[in-house]
Amino acid sequence: MKIKIFENWHLKLLAVMIAFLLWFYIASQKSVEFTVIAPIKYKNLPDNLCIVKDKDDLKFVKLLLYGPKNYQSSQNFVNTDVMIDLANATVGNNTFKIFSNYILIPEEFKIVNIDPPEIEITIDRKANKRVKVIPEILGDIPKNFNFSDIIITPEFADIIGPEKILRKIKELKTETVNIKDLLNSGRIEIKLEKIDPSIKIIESIDYVIVELKNAEQLKNKLSLPASESIKDKNE
Repeated sequence: MKIKIFENWHLKLLAVMIAFLLWFYIASQKSVEFTVIAPIKYKNLPDNLCIVKDKDDLKFVKLLLYGPKNYQSSQNFVNTDVMIDLANATVGNNTFKIFSNYILIPEEFKIVNIDPPEIEITIDRKANKRVKVIPEILGDIPKNFNFSDIIITPEFADIIGPEKILRKIKELKTETVNIKDLLNSGRIEIKLEKIDPSIKIIESIDYVIVELKNAEQLKNKLSLPASESIKDKNE
């Protein structure tokens, strides 16, 4: 009996193509393990408390997930945060376990491991304080220069943060202001020095204005050439 291999060839080719597509779909659905780096966020911290921040504080958690291979794009996890509930936080060192049910991930996945499984946070009472803003003057101060001739705006800043840290802060300093540049220009805009990350300035200050009373008169009084500056001196 003669076998007709090419009889209904188009149906046979279609069947092969369907079988290949089915195999490809099943293979693509194979589950794999992979890692997601998720940021730590906090909620429900009582209004009278605040977090004492440190540069070495843990900011991310490593999650080992198990799920479909073809779903592995990082775009699927852009909203994956590790949420820590601080409702029961107390003053001092607190240890919080990280629970997988507080982590929002696509339902096709499950969390295999959380590293680290818990984090430590230092909590303190929240306080506020008004402190003086002080210009940090650098350079050779003329003998007859009077610091009372310096005007700084704003003169004070209101800060808020952990009570223990606020007790140690007596003033906020600006970045360094060169005395000759100040005498030449009469007015300089400068940023504040960086402060403890736990402390916030209630009304944000982008720049502090440091200026002189009667700058032109001071130049004459101190016999400082109007064209002289630190750059000229270095040259």
